[in-house]
Amino acid sequence: MSFIKVFKIMHWNKIVSWVGFVCTVLGVLLYFVPPWNNSKSDLIIRDYMTPVSVNYSKNYAEIKSKLGSTISSVILDHEIIDYQIIDLDCDGKQEIVFSIGDDSKVEKLDVRTYDGRLVFQYSCVLGKLFDGGTSYRYYIKDLMIIGDKKKSIIVHCRDWNGWYQTYIEEINFQGNVIGRYLHPGHLWNPEYAKIGNYYYSVWTGVNNDLSTSSKDRMGVLFCIKHPIKSGKAPPHAYKGEQGSQVWYKVIRPEGVEIKKIEFINANYYRKYFSCWTEYGKIFFISKDGKILEESVADNGNPNASLSSIVLRNKHVKR
Repeated sequence: MSFIKVFKIMHWNKIVSWVGFVCTVLGVLLYFVPPWNNSKSDLIIRDYMTPVSVNYSKNYAEIKSKLGSTISSVILDHEIIDYQIIDLDCDGKQEIVFSIGDDSKVEKLDVRTYDGRLVFQYSCVLGKLFDGGTSYRYYIKDLMIIGDKKKSIIVHCRDWNGWYQTYIEEINFQGNVIGRYLHPGHLWNPEYAKIGNYYYSVWTGVNNDLSTSSKDRMGVLFCIKHPIKSGKAPPHAYKGEQGSQVWYKVIRPEGVEIKKIEFINANYYRKYFSCWTEYGKIFFISKDGKILEESVADNGNPNASLSSIVLRNKHVKR
């Protein structure tokens, strides 16, 4: 055998040996650290693609990852006022809910994926809800996100210039309006909780169209079951027109307001809302509207009371 043939055989054997060695090493690595498991590289990729914060100025925003890098940037059509990061559609990927508007008032929601793609936009309605003054423009006063898996967004919208036109609207994770509840008077301090298989929200405020004097406004307290079915508050609703309203109560004497609502999860069977009046009196109310207990704080006034509004049949004249 010539020298050249021997050299080629030895060279080829070395190549085969090196290839075998490399394959063995790769096999060991793939056996102990499979790429489809939660390997360090996967965690790095996941951390890179998971939004945890947003840096924004005016209508420009940069979506930041766990590693501090910029995942994407967006330019919105209004000034950014606030944002929330949440998985709305339960697909394991976070969305960013931007609250945008003008003059520090939220007029729109702009929902984006982590890489900046638009999911949907929501705008407040423009129009007149009840008789009386209106600017025909609304802004979002309160925003709540509820749901165990696929989420809903609850917005409470007020008239832009402070007129008494008000509504509560529920939007699903795709941006579709589920229902709208109309209310003739300002609302504040909502509280919500899951009781059994459903979410309930409790609201307080005033009802201009139930007031008997121009000086004082009728304080009210009411509960809505979610998802919202469209309806309206007294005195505009007859029986069957209240939508998802579970109960509606007025506070007496006129002019007294609820200052705080709190959900009490005492145990599995006893879940209720506590509602504090400015009189220093507390009402403990079940989700069905039953007053379980009343309590008066030190130096409180015991005269505040709650009474239910009974809706009339449509054929009865007001």
